[in-house]
Amino acid sequence: MLAQQTALAQLCTKVFLYWGIEQARHVSLTPHGDALRRLQGMGPRKAAKLLRQTERLYDRVVLGPDTLPAHLRSASGEMSPHWRRGHFRMQAHGPRLSLRKVMFISPTIVRADRLTSDELP
Repeated sequence: MLAQQTALAQLCTKVFLYWGIEQARHVSLTPHGDALRRLQGMGPRKAAKLLRQTERLYDRVVLGPDTLPAHLRSASGEMSPHWRRGHFRMQAHGPRLSLRKVMFISPTIVRADRLTSDELP
């Protein structure tokens, strides 16, 4: 139990650190909160239908880097520099890789060698 709590605390710490990156773009999407605000002005039938729909909705914050400038994209067939977004994945570990744990894969720049020093984020 303590190991799970430690892993969860580490995971939350990584998310909050990524949240604090200045180059990251923060977009708040609040479909659940918007639906709950619309409930107050509705009749009972429509309110019941909207309540059923809100069970599938959730509020979220989309974090990600801004896109790179257009002049960095090449037409020569090579992959242009771009951000690979961060994500969570289940990582195999333990004896014969039979156990799984949640890992946060941090965002990274693909083909960063093609960027000049003044274009780096």
